[in-house]
Amino acid sequence: MNWSEYEDDVLKAGYEAHRTASEIAATLGRTSGAVRGRASALGIAKAKLSEPEESGFENEAVCQYCGQISMPGEECNCPEAKRERRIKDQILRAKNTIREVFGQACQDEGYKPVSAENIEIMDAAAVQIANYKMHAVSLVLSSGTRAKLTRGAKGVIKVERSETKKTTLEVGE
Repeated sequence: MNWSEYEDDVLKAGYEAHRTASEIAATLGRTSGAVRGRASALGIAKAKLSEPEESGFENEAVCQYCGQISMPGEECNCPEAKRERRIKDQILRAKNTIREVFGQACQDEGYKPVSAENIEIMDAAAVQIANYKMHAVSLVLSSGTRAKLTRGAKGVIKVERSETKKTTLEVGE
């Protein structure tokens, strides 16, 4: 369950008043673990979080979206955390595809690789597209190669390369 601004204010006030996570949790109708996690996500000082009777486990993780605490190796399953993981995965796959289409691997298809700087620009565009900041980016590279990255209706990122080659010869009389 997401935290409201009111709940965040109650949590902050509770820690400022040196109340324990258990006391704040009882007020908010949440678990003390959720309160500690949300406090950590809000950046409340660790010194204010220490409760010897509720020390928790080493290396516990706090979800930055819902404030729930999980054990090492576990991932939060709140909708926001799931969405963030999907986006990160899509960015990684888009970058790999960019390298396949424009990097050294493109030589297998008869194309010439583009510069590392151009690939970095396309990587940055893929991040923006995956995060719904842009819908499409078209680039004309110095070699005449065209690069296009777009987000389709189903949320997929399409990486496209096109080159136009033209040969003109003149024969005198």
